[in-house]
Amino acid sequence: ADSQTLRTVLTLRTLRYPPRGHVVAEVNVSDCEPALQLIGATLVEPVTVDVVMGRLLIVCAQNPGLAACYESLLGFFGDELYLKEWPELVGCTFGEVLRTFPDAVPVGVQRAEVTMSLHEHLRAEGAGSKAYAHKPAELMINPPDDYVIEEGDQIIVIAEDDDAYQPTTPEPLPRNTPVRVRAVQPQPQQLLIIGWRRDLPTMLQLLNDIVAPGSVVHVLSEVSLETRNMLMYDVDMPPMEDGCHSLGNMEIYHHTGSSTTRRHLRRLPLEAIDSILIIADESAGSQASLQSDSRCLASLLLCWDVASKGRASSRERSHSGVGPDILARFPRKHSANEQQILCEILDFRTRDILYQDKSIVNRFDFLLSNAIMSKVLAMVVEERAMKQVLLELLSPGGSEMLVRPYADLQEEVAHLQDTLSFWDLSAFVRQRGDILVGYKRHRELPVLNPKDKRAPLKLEAGDSIVVFSPSEDGWG
Repeated sequence: ADSQTLRTVLTLRTLRYPPRGHVVAEVNVSDCEPALQLIGATLVEPVTVDVVMGRLLIVCAQNPGLAACYESLLGFFGDELYLKEWPELVGCTFGEVLRTFPDAVPVGVQRAEVTMSLHEHLRAEGAGSKAYAHKPAELMINPPDDYVIEEGDQIIVIAEDDDAYQPTTPEPLPRNTPVRVRAVQPQPQQLLIIGWRRDLPTMLQLLNDIVAPGSVVHVLSEVSLETRNMLMYDVDMPPMEDGCHSLGNMEIYHHTGSSTTRRHLRRLPLEAIDSILIIADESAGSQASLQSDSRCLASLLLCWDVASKGRASSRERSHSGVGPDILARFPRKHSANEQQILCEILDFRTRDILYQDKSIVNRFDFLLSNAIMSKVLAMVVEERAMKQVLLELLSPGGSEMLVRPYADLQEEVAHLQDTLSFWDLSAFVRQRGDILVGYKRHRELPVLNPKDKRAPLKLEAGDSIVVFSPSEDGWG
């Protein structure tokens, strides 16, 4: 498929009247993206499926409720991301801009391209060039409050449509906003990945950049250890030793078996797993997508059953697939609420069936990867800069979208509980370095960019808030 895409792009370049604007090309394997950029130059904006979906699966597996937020954010139904230049906001700080749009939520700035002199260009590039050169526009998600909007800057917002919002007089800040608290040190996790995909080694490298030191990842798949070791070697990972890979922050334990066989799952400490990611069969075509979904759902329910019985058992824990040191480091969970399960599905018919059963869709997270990838491509077609926005959100070290428990700050805002509005909560959250973009009530779908930001939210302990958070977490 990628070779055909390369040929198509080459044909477009040789037309007598080349296309105006940009061409979005879907790429299946990241190795083909440099060749496509070489041929397409500035005409083509490649979007690599492996990069987008691999990162999305990893970040959503770490945060309950996040998959539903991304499904709501991407596409053209409901509220999504837009960029627009507002000359009347030049000279304002980003902190003021945050409270200037009653019908949108600003989340970042796309800085204007800058024309540099020869001296500046030589200093930046270290080589000769023309007298003037263009510095690429800089993307800033969740910039500091004191950043001053400059001429040519575009404000990135979450809004219902590109003409559905306008700046107004900034909303006043509430009284007695709390001071920023010290961050909590992240703790080691134990995770389980079920299934295999060609970019899983790259996904594991990304996961290593996210988790705390001392974390453990189990990979259960029917793919042989020899094949896995070869694929790991292709991305410069150290060789496997006794079925284990050691990376900087985590150890990867490989297990061979079927996720639909109970005795294979009982080898693993499911009752002590923090997060389970179930990956769909990437080779499944349109006809086999339902079969892949059926297998993933069977794996999900079986994992849930084995984990539930393991938590309820009073017997001494013993699993043939792990050593006693791991059992000692990660005790069994007290309830199912402490365990996150994300299941990838391929067919929209599966999602429609699941959404009819609230007991399932409210307990587990599902990611309809094919539909999300289509939405991503459509967004990049409409606005080229959206590719960099999404990659920034999904990259380690950059700003990210997170779902946080409201209970973490409920005590601080208790004096405003009956009247606490979106504007009020936004100011409290901003003191912790985040941008409030929405909320998620317990067992309900998320609400991004609420329409009436002055109305009391009346959130409860089981609810969550949706934020854009900087790479340095400021939550206590």
